[in-house]
Amino acid sequence: MLNRLRREGIRVVVINHVLDEENVYYLALAASVDPALFHLEYSKIQWTQVKGDPSKVYIIPHGVPRIPASPKEVMRKSLGIPDDMQMYVSFGFIEPHKEMLENIQSLAELKGKFPFLYIILGSAHPHNPVGGEYINKCHELTDKLGLQDEVQLMLGYHPNEHIYVMLKASDAIIMNYQSNRYEASGATALALSAGSPIITSNAPPFSDL
Repeated sequence: MLNRLRREGIRVVVINHVLDEENVYYLALAASVDPALFHLEYSKIQWTQVKGDPSKVYIIPHGVPRIPASPKEVMRKSLGIPDDMQMYVSFGFIEPHKEMLENIQSLAELKGKFPFLYIILGSAHPHNPVGGEYINKCHELTDKLGLQDEVQLMLGYHPNEHIYVMLKASDAIIMNYQSNRYEASGATALALSAGSPIITSNAPPFSDL
């Protein structure tokens, strides 16, 4: 299709969230498109590795959305969160490289020291076949550690308005990714806009924060 478009004189612009240098699809893509748009500077290096022209790469920072300003106390009250309870949130697609299992294991150390609630907000990625199994493991570990009152998996689609409330009400947003892919994290960009503290790893998705 790309070759046909070029024969007809149609310029092709590609927008990439993440680039996999080992995928032969990108070799064909790099040879057939005109401008290529990425979020991170490192993607320009990856583009040359698939024989793309770096002079045709344009970097557009992911940006941070603007969400309505609301006091944290109001958001917590709307959710019924007691004043003395620490609330932590992880959100986005639920996948192994985001280490939510490890978060649950670590938070077990806090049980009995002070009241806390850890909420995992999201769903399995539709193109990741292990997502459903990973969610089951999160449930199993929660039960094994006796954290049924402290850990909640709120699965499925959530409107932006609900996500804003959860993020603003939290004491910390945990984004503990362990990934070698250079990609911008849309979930973390949204978390930044909430103004709550964010705990991240030093994985590449957070390199531009």
